[in-house]
Amino acid sequence: MVNWGIVGAGGISSRFVADLKVLIANPAGPNKIKHTIGAVASTQIEKAEKFINEFIGDGYGTKAVGYDEVINDPSIDVLYIGLPHTLHAPFVVRAIEEGKKNILCEKPITINARELEDILAAAKKHNVFFMEAMWSRYFPTFLELQKKLYDDKVIGDIKKVQCTFNTDSKEFPITPEHRAANKKLGGGALLDIGIYPITYARTFLDPSADPTKDWSISSELIMESLTGNKADEVDFVASAIFNDKTRKQQASISASFHTESDGNIVSIEGTLGRAYVKAIGDTPSPQGYKIVLKDGSVIEKDFFADLNGGEGFWYEAVEVGEVLAKGGKQSELMSWDESRKIMWVLDTIRKQNDFFYEQDQ
Repeated sequence: MVNWGIVGAGGISSRFVADLKVLIANPAGPNKIKHTIGAVASTQIEKAEKFINEFIGDGYGTKAVGYDEVINDPSIDVLYIGLPHTLHAPFVVRAIEEGKKNILCEKPITINARELEDILAAAKKHNVFFMEAMWSRYFPTFLELQKKLYDDKVIGDIKKVQCTFNTDSKEFPITPEHRAANKKLGGGALLDIGIYPITYARTFLDPSADPTKDWSISSELIMESLTGNKADEVDFVASAIFNDKTRKQQASISASFHTESDGNIVSIEGTLGRAYVKAIGDTPSPQGYKIVLKDGSVIEKDFFADLNGGEGFWYEAVEVGEVLAKGGKQSELMSWDESRKIMWVLDTIRKQNDFFYEQDQ
């Protein structure tokens, strides 16, 4: 059994616990491991209590606690970190050092590579599990399509990947105080949503490549400030091109806070045809794929019914349970080294555009 502690009582945590409830009702994965929600932690107990009442409800035995209590509670097996980006590294290092806690941390894993190395050093020292909650990585769509493209070579040799993910945040309007536009909270399209198209590029370009050695990157960030103060500017539009001349592949990616995606978030071009990843509305959730070959044949598959009414966050919870059951400390689907490579790309794009956070000093 995996007993979860939820750290942070914001929007992303509410979506994660909604899917945990789906998993509790319908255990999934090879070992059908049971999951429970032991605690919700916040700086304000009242906020944690409100979160439990609104998003979890009775019958789950969930406690409202502070950070100290959740870190030091021996009954909590894994902490899910749903805090703003800037708080990830300080909290995770503390939770590992003080409580020897296993961690599932929301993306982006940290603000920069240096912070990530601090976390990984602590995880290695204390022999705990650590995984980045890049939820797309754990979807069956993602895993099956990657196999078809590289093991089965259904569309031949991959030549180009195009991915755009946009959101105009209708549900969570971006204001000067909102974390997405707040530089002090790690705001900006690149870290918040640009990490999705980067992840797709990383997955559907040759996964054996090492971006730090094999990719040349050119990028552009369009900066805006909702306060009118230039010092508060963050990127509202991010775009980049990744070239792998050795493998003769290219990816073009973009992300924007100004419009919504239309559901066709990824196009993958090969010598024998093209593959598309389909999502739900303006989410990066990969719910199906369509392959159109040059001979006119079409291969199409949807995974919507497999969600059991959830969004798909429960796939990453299943992965945590399965790896822990084997005594593992990291997932092959999103290894520590893979998090390093994605963070290197994010850091490189920001450096190319002279965009730095306080944590970079």
